[in-house]
Amino acid sequence: MIKRNKTKLKEYVALTLQKLGLRVSRSPSSGFEYLLQQQRYKKHIVNLMGLPFEIADGHSFYYSHREIFIDEIYKFKCDSKQPTIIDCGSNYGVSILYFKQLYPDAKIVGVEGDPYIFEILNNNIAKTNINSVTLLNKAVSNHIGFIELYSEGADGGRLHKIDQPKNTIRVDTVVLDDLIDGQVDFLKMDIEDSETAVLCASKKVEQGKRIVY
Repeated sequence: MIKRNKTKLKEYVALTLQKLGLRVSRSPSSGFEYLLQQQRYKKHIVNLMGLPFEIADGHSFYYSHREIFIDEIYKFKCDSKQPTIIDCGSNYGVSILYFKQLYPDAKIVGVEGDPYIFEILNNNIAKTNINSVTLLNKAVSNHIGFIELYSEGADGGRLHKIDQPKNTIRVDTVVLDDLIDGQVDFLKMDIEDSETAVLCASKKVEQGKRIVY
């Protein structure tokens, strides 16, 4: 009875949206839905692009993979077959593998501040046969020095303490200008609400360097 009622509700919602002129479509399965039933903040090995890929949290990987590989939020066109990409907040490396699928010869700089997540990132990239990828275990900031990073154990690390000081670690920082060396074809920034401060502190962005973000 419950299943039947849910089905009728879905049909009613779909019909209502169609009457409003909105298109209704089913989101494709990623194959990783099972991770949503797994315990949070527990390491898993999944198969990504035919490779054993380590993750620290099934939930964060599921949504990250869906955004990047299914919704393709980072898809971009470039005249060069060897675009330069700066990936700020590389996390487990999902975005790096996506960029390499899009442009196999791309030159990528991946930056991840959380040492725990960076170790997973480094191991994941080391298992592949891709090249021209440089990884940095630093936090992208608007100043050179260090910050106090709250380590969530997944992709939600932040540049300030939240509620558990024992999970706060000191991380060296790097400014965006030190990552930019010549033309940048794509700048990806996923650094927990620090994007504006980092961009405003960049003189190279202000000078009109060709950066897309």
